Amino acid sequence: AAQKEYAEKHGRRFPLDGKFYFDLVAPRLRRSLAGIRRSLVTPPHLRFIHPAFAAAYRKHEPPFPTFNNLHQALHYRTTRYGLHKLLRYADRNGMAHGIEVRFPFLSHKLVEFVFSLPTDFKIHHGWTKYVLRKAMENELPPAVNWRVNKLGYSVPVKTWLHHPKVMEQVKEAQSHLANRKMIKPDFRLSDHQATAVLIASRFVT
Repeated sequence: AAQKEYAEKHGRRFPLDGKFYFDLVAPRLRRSLAGIRRSLVTPPHLRFIHPAFAAAYRKHEPPFPTFNNLHQALHYRTTRYGLHKLLRYADRNGMAHGIEVRFPFLSHKLVEFVFSLPTDFKIHHGWTKYVLRKAMENELPPAVNWRVNKLGYSVPVKTWLHHPKVMEQVKEAQSHLANRKMIKPDFRLSDHQATAVLIASRFVT
C-alpha cells in the first residue's frame, strides 16, 4: 500500500528509467539501435568533439561489455568496474576526517545471498532494490523507502569549476585538445564537459 501510495503521489507507476529497463530486457537490440544512432547522429553531450574525431569514434564499438541479463551486469559492476573506486573514495574521505568507515552491504555472505536471488527480487515492476525496500517497509517512512531519486555524496564541482585558477586550467586543457583536433576550439563547455576535458588533457601529450 505504501509503495502504491508513493507511486501515485509522485506520478511514478514505473519508477525505473525506461532506457535502463530496455537495456536489461533486450540488451543486444538496444546496442544495435544505439550503434545505428551513433553512426548517424552525434549525441548532445558530445557535440564539443571535433568532427574528425567524432567520425573516428562512430566507426568503433563502445569499450563496454554487453550483458545478457541483470545478474551479469551486477556481477561486472561489483567485481570489475566502479566499486573499487567508490571504496577508495570512501576510505580516503573517512581517514581524512578520522572516521572508520564500514560497508555492511558488502558483507560477502550478504552479497552471495543477493546474487542467488531471482531477478524479480532485485527489480520488480520497475522498482529497484525491491527486496531491500520490502524488508525496510515497516522501518522507514514511505517517502524514504520508496523514493526513486538517488542522492549521492555530492561535491561542489560547480563552485570548483568556476574558480579563476580552475577556469584557466580548463581553458588551457581545451586549447591543448583543440590543437590535436579532438575537440572544437571555441565550444562553450558545460560543467560536465569541462570536467571531461580536464581529465582527458592529462592523458594526451
